[in-house]
Amino acid sequence: MKHLLLLLLLSCSSAFAQNTKLLVSYAAPVVSETLNVHIGPGTAYDVAETIAQGDMLTYISHHGEWIYLRVNESGTNGWVNYKFVK
Repeated sequence: MKHLLLLLLLSCSSAFAQNTKLLVSYAAPVVSETLNVHIGPGTAYDVAETIAQGDMLTYISHHGEWIYLRVNESGTNGWVNYKFVK
């Protein structure tokens, strides 16, 4: 009976669990002094913002060689090529 109750409690608790994404903030070690943040994954897209070396970024996702991120100070979301952020 104890095992059945424990199994029931564990299965109910998993039903209430939430899916959460881990967003990681880090200082952007930019290869150059500035880096353009684009509105899409590629240089053909407009520049949403230009960031400086050491700006804090939050990783959201990636697509191929492009990283989708949030610039913490401004709240701007955009894309940068992975080659320019270590």
